[in-house]
Amino acid sequence: FLKTGGEAIAACIRIARSYTGKDHVVQVGYNGWLNSLAAGGPVLPRQAGTSFDSGIPKCLSDLHHSCKWNDMEGIKKVYEEVNGNLAAIVIAADYAEMDKGVTYYKEVREFADKKDVVLIYDEIVTGFRIALGGVQEYFNVKPDLAVFSKGIANGMPISVYAGKKEVMKKCDKGNGVVISSTFGGETLSLAAAKAAITAYRKYNVIDHIRNQGKKLWESLNEIFEKHNMPIQVKGLWPCPAFTVKDGAPANTISSFLSLAYKNGVSLYNVSYVNYSHKDKDIDETLQRLEKACKEF
Repeated sequence: FLKTGGEAIAACIRIARSYTGKDHVVQVGYNGWLNSLAAGGPVLPRQAGTSFDSGIPKCLSDLHHSCKWNDMEGIKKVYEEVNGNLAAIVIAADYAEMDKGVTYYKEVREFADKKDVVLIYDEIVTGFRIALGGVQEYFNVKPDLAVFSKGIANGMPISVYAGKKEVMKKCDKGNGVVISSTFGGETLSLAAAKAAITAYRKYNVIDHIRNQGKKLWESLNEIFEKHNMPIQVKGLWPCPAFTVKDGAPANTISSFLSLAYKNGVSLYNVSYVNYSHKDKDIDETLQRLEKACKEF
């Protein structure tokens, strides 16, 4: 247990390097600022980095490689370029295109097994949201290591790095990998996680957020169509993303989000329905968002 998602991903990368004896890492999606090391990779969820004044030594950046979601050929290309010296593949799902995980996760799993590469899932958003066990449960393809945070303790500061025993035992005393954290022994968040997981199971929270998400986002897409808005909500309903249609101005989503906020709805590029959102809340939200669309 650690405190932040990026910290836990960094722990998994170190474990993978120790376990495989290899150096290079492929990263798919955003894995936290601490791990934003690849040249041109995301330094924020929707912001690509540059090599200029990044504070990252080139010798470190050269060990990290950014690949796009659902780009198996890109991963294979990196593997060849580093002559097989690939320790890990870290994947954070693309929220708008998550349905492609049906084939993508299987392809990456097969490749990682064949090439002796540790497969790591970044489940910081998808865990306890897409399913209790995240995308690995939803798509039924297990990684070697995984990181959970955010939903696991209902917003309390905690992250989890977990995985197969034969990989995780590199953390055992005397086995080479040492992972420590200033607040690693804090227990309030552990109690919150236990309570949250109990509630998820008792109240069938995952089905609730899936059903309420479907109601909200499908209805919002209908409102977008009604008002000829060049925006579409895409992805799986617990955590979809706002996308723009071809030819839409660059500020389309930010303009809509500002108008939504003006009308009393705070949204983000990837917005979540939660267990507290009941039918009346969804209905009120849609009424307010339609007002925003009329003002667009």
